[in-house]
Amino acid sequence: MPSFAGSRTPTARPWRRGTRRSRPGVDDLDAYDDPLDARDLVTFDEKGRYRPLKTAPSLAGGWVFPDLGPRDLYETVETIYPATVANWHREREGELDVNHWRETMERQSGIYGVVKTWDRGEGHEHVNWVAEACCDDSQCLKRREWEYDDEADLDVDGGDGVFPCREPCSVVVSAARKWTRLESEQERTYEFELTPSEKEQVEAVIDAVADGRIDEIREADTKEGANRYRTRFLRAKRFDDGNLGGVPTDSDEE
Repeated sequence: MPSFAGSRTPTARPWRRGTRRSRPGVDDLDAYDDPLDARDLVTFDEKGRYRPLKTAPSLAGGWVFPDLGPRDLYETVETIYPATVANWHREREGELDVNHWRETMERQSGIYGVVKTWDRGEGHEHVNWVAEACCDDSQCLKRREWEYDDEADLDVDGGDGVFPCREPCSVVVSAARKWTRLESEQERTYEFELTPSEKEQVEAVIDAVADGRIDEIREADTKEGANRYRTRFLRAKRFDDGNLGGVPTDSDEE
């Protein structure tokens, strides 16, 4: 019988039912046998944070479904990674129906209807930014198959995931709603004084946050630009009344 183990990249291993031999890496895990148990296992990551994207590489490990029949294995995988097996099969059969960015955004309504206004006839570079932010292998285990539309492909790689992503997901649409509003702002020119090292530190902080590496940076590692103490020092030195360099933010509403 297959054994399905939980980790950032869950694996299925064949085991014979009734065997008494040791199963390395499996016997030390919490065992489950009901596919519905997977719903609780995938809700939060290892730090107890809610996982809005079920295919994010943040699945907490430490569990296993050791004796699953074919049907239960399918239901378990579908619970952990919804709609993935069906779309994987459709792709193998050449029947995967892909809804690209433009058609997906055009059918949005209600509070999400604003995303339609982001396409202003100025190309699709903004969709490249969305794909780079949300659809990289480091953010989602699916492989993006959707493009801007039937004629225009994105410049960003779709990833190497086994399961295809056939359309922008709800996380992408929700983020796009926020970015649509933010990108409607007019650019301003601000002037700050920073040393070369401080400029590099600001860049390091942004990179560390974007790549999810903040927790990996040790408190004693002050060589790292995103180190907590170095960042606090920069704030103490360069912030005044909550503003970088004491320069207030100009609002479009003014």
